[in-house]
Amino acid sequence: MFLVQSPKCSIVESFSLSKYGDLKGGGDRLILGCRFRGVVDAATEKFGRTWVLSGQEMSGERAIATVLGQYLTDSAEPLWDVLKAVQRELQEAAVGSGIDLTQPGASPLASLVIFDSYTRTLYNLGDCSYGMVSPEGFRPVYNERRVDRLAAHRRAEVLAEHLEREGGVVAGDPGRAAILESLKEAAFLANANPLQYSMHDTLYGAPKSDLVYPVFDVTSTPTLSLLSITKGTTGLVLSSDGYPRIFPTLHESEAYLERSLAVDPLRIGEHPSTKGSAPGAVSYDDRTYLRLSL
Repeated sequence: MFLVQSPKCSIVESFSLSKYGDLKGGGDRLILGCRFRGVVDAATEKFGRTWVLSGQEMSGERAIATVLGQYLTDSAEPLWDVLKAVQRELQEAAVGSGIDLTQPGASPLASLVIFDSYTRTLYNLGDCSYGMVSPEGFRPVYNERRVDRLAAHRRAEVLAEHLEREGGVVAGDPGRAAILESLKEAAFLANANPLQYSMHDTLYGAPKSDLVYPVFDVTSTPTLSLLSITKGTTGLVLSSDGYPRIFPTLHESEAYLERSLAVDPLRIGEHPSTKGSAPGAVSYDDRTYLRLSL
């Protein structure tokens, strides 16, 4: 627990854990800067590209999470300027890594939910979650993408069929294998123009034009959702989508996740996901939670 005070807000609780139990958060980053507080959630690398950052080889997931985490923590410039600086550094890293960012799927992707304590503004981009605390109670907002929901249900169908056929025992994750190429195709929908697709261009049976989604990448202009914090709001909860449901406290959020994982570690039940808990993992995804008092 952190007790860092600011004229605008105080950090009440914060936690970040990778799906393999690493406290560094994996592809998630917890932002506890002077100006910005929030969560970064980098998308899982699906194309196997290797980036070189400060002389170290790493996945695109780790590269975008690392640079976003550093800049958002250290900078007091306006958010737009910070995100542009992140893009410039990653564009230079791409050149040094021999990665052509004009190729489809070349850019790593990340979601973020960030509170600017200077302007009392909440910024959201992608599928992170947030909730507001007020005298009326707690109101969570989930930003699950439709394309991810369709992929998760398809994986669940395939895996359930295998489990039924094999008497409840199956090696690996045939559901994930069945949707992997479609997940790569879905990555091309990030920040795409819906008008470039005809009604005959479909994915999971739905028109691609309806599945386009905004997210932070290395080359596009960020399409941030801005939400001013209204009078009467006493707290905020910000999280990555590693929590299927969020609550006003970390304990409640962790307890719900623990119960959910105990019932459905494969993630094909109440909260279907594009991946389950891998062998040796503590959860199906990285998770990060931050509670602020305003």
